[in-house]
Amino acid sequence: DDIYFFIVRREVVVFPLLDGEFQPVTVEYIQECIAEAEEVRTTGYSIEEVIKKRDEYWASLEEN
Repeated sequence: DDIYFFIVRREVVVFPLLDGEFQPVTVEYIQECIAEAEEVRTTGYSIEEVIKKRDEYWASLEEN
């Protein structure tokens, strides 16, 4: 009867088009993106931090 909740975070790195073509990126840049995502993934968040980040995200959308 116990109810468990967990948070899933997904991160997307977008490489925008430049003149209709994908920008060239280096392997090193991709590795940096992966390393940063891994660091964020393994960082523990409290529920308060998650709610704060969610609220900041929604506020940023309203500003635009």
